[in-house]
Amino acid sequence: MQIIPTLTVLFLSVAVTQAGIVNRILQYIPSLGLGGGNEQEVSFCNGYDCPKFEKLEKHDVYEVRKYVPTTWVVTTKSDSGSSTFMKLFYYIQGSNAESKKIAMTVPVIGNVTHGEGRTTMGFYLPPKVGVPPAPTDATVFIRRLPELTAYVIEFGGYANAEKNEAKANELRTALNEANVQYEKDYYFTAGYDSPMKFWNRHNEVWFIAK
Repeated sequence: MQIIPTLTVLFLSVAVTQAGIVNRILQYIPSLGLGGGNEQEVSFCNGYDCPKFEKLEKHDVYEVRKYVPTTWVVTTKSDSGSSTFMKLFYYIQGSNAESKKIAMTVPVIGNVTHGEGRTTMGFYLPPKVGVPPAPTDATVFIRRLPELTAYVIEFGGYANAEKNEAKANELRTALNEANVQYEKDYYFTAGYDSPMKFWNRHNEVWFIAK
C-alpha cells in the first residue's frame, strides 16, 4: 500500500460544503490508489473490493439483496468526527498486531441506532485478508456479520446525516407499506465515492430483514 503523498494530504483539507468532515475524508480514500481488485464486478464499487451479494428483487423505491457473511473492522465514538475514520485507517495502514497493511475497500459503512448519540463506522475486510490481525487500539474491533438480507435504497449526490435520515425515512415508509419484517431500531449507511467525484455518485441506506 502506498504512503499518502503530501499533495494528497493537502487535498484532504479541501472543504466540500455538501458533506461533513468525516464523509470528506472517508470517501476520498478510494481515489488514492490504495485499493485492491474488485471481488465482485459492481460498477459503484469503483474497482475496489466490496461485499458479494445477490440481487433478489427490484422495487420502485428499493431493492432486496442477499449478502454473504462478511468481516469488518469497526469502531464506535460517542460523537461524530474524523478520529472515528482515522482509527480504522490506521488499522489498515499497519497499526495492528501484525503490522499488516490492508488495501482500502468499499463501502465504508455507518450504523445509526435510534436514541443513541454515537457513531459506529466500519471498513470491509475481504476474504483474501485471511484471519484479520488483531487491532492494537482497544476501541477498534473485528466484527463478523452473518449472511443477511438487506433492503437497500440508493441515492446520488453528497451524503450527510440529514440526507441519510431522509432516505431512511423514505425506505421505512416503503417497507411498512409492503408489510415486510425488518430491524427497525437501526440502519446502515454506505458510502462509495470520493467527494472529488462530482457526478454519478452512489450512496445507500440499508435496513436488515428479520
